[in-house]
Amino acid sequence: MRILKPITLPDGRLWRGRFDGLTRLLHWLTVAFVIFQFASGLSFETLEGTPTFPFLLMLHRTAGVALWLITLFRLCWRSSFATFPPFPIGLPHHMQWAAKLTEYALYGLLLLQPLSGLADTLLRGRPFALFLWTIPKLLPRQIEWSLFAHQLHEWGVWALMAVAGLHALAALFHHLVLKDDVLKAMLP
Repeated sequence: MRILKPITLPDGRLWRGRFDGLTRLLHWLTVAFVIFQFASGLSFETLEGTPTFPFLLMLHRTAGVALWLITLFRLCWRSSFATFPPFPIGLPHHMQWAAKLTEYALYGLLLLQPLSGLADTLLRGRPFALFLWTIPKLLPRQIEWSLFAHQLHEWGVWALMAVAGLHALAALFHHLVLKDDVLKAMLP
């Protein structure tokens, strides 16, 4: 990861730069996948038992795998080639620390959430659809562990939504209250 150097503009303002294009693309792609995952997961109870449900469940599982892979790629890109603007000048250290903590929590949840869903699926001991393929039964049915993994998956959803909401609110706070360019640095 490279941190850009701020540039002084002719009018005296500092321009911190923007996140590189691939970082921005992956960020917004992640947002779209998370919204889909949340919406599809919330609709399961309503659609269970309908002809639409198996297809939606396959899409949810497939999107979960894709989201996990995107997150891994984001972390690899971030650690090697990404360019980031520096924190705004004068941003207190506790706010910088909070931004980093929130970011790491998001990455952690984006990696753990699909794994808990996969564990729930595998521990049900049945074949399942993924990427338009049927994956055969890989583990014997272990209902207690499946229920535990399902509960972890549900808790993870709410933790992810809380941290993502906090992240979005912080971006809006920077834009509307602090009037800095934090939000603009990540916009497409």
